[in-house]
Amino acid sequence: MAHAVMNKFKAENMKGNVALDSDTLKVALIDNIFGSSSTDQLDNLDYWDDISATWEITGTNYSANGETLLNTAVSESDSSNWGSLSADNVTWSNATLTSYGCAIYRSSDRLLVCLIDFGGAKSATAGDFTISWSANGILNLT
Repeated sequence: MAHAVMNKFKAENMKGNVALDSDTLKVALIDNIFGSSSTDQLDNLDYWDDISATWEITGTNYSANGETLLNTAVSESDSSNWGSLSADNVTWSNATLTSYGCAIYRSSDRLLVCLIDFGGAKSATAGDFTISWSANGILNLT
């Protein structure tokens, strides 16, 4: 499901500085950062503050900096040869907003973990806006 796993996150993970199952993670909704004019910038994005002012959406019943991911868990599949991050689905109730994707970041230092592309504009008008994570997880590392 992830469009881009951030390079800084990869390095911090390899140094043993990330614990996705115990770090507090947040998910924030973003505008169309995935357009052709911005794809070269993805290599330079390390922290939520690198994109929040430009790419975070606004909308009714959406709070800046997003929501905390609840019940995060890390699992492994020896038969499929991957590790996976999962969490509960996230819902913004009675929301009016449009988003093209989301950013997942660590709350403590705002380290970007990944950006997820919804594959186009997703909207809600005075209704629930829900991110339903894949049954295979939010992020899979092979």
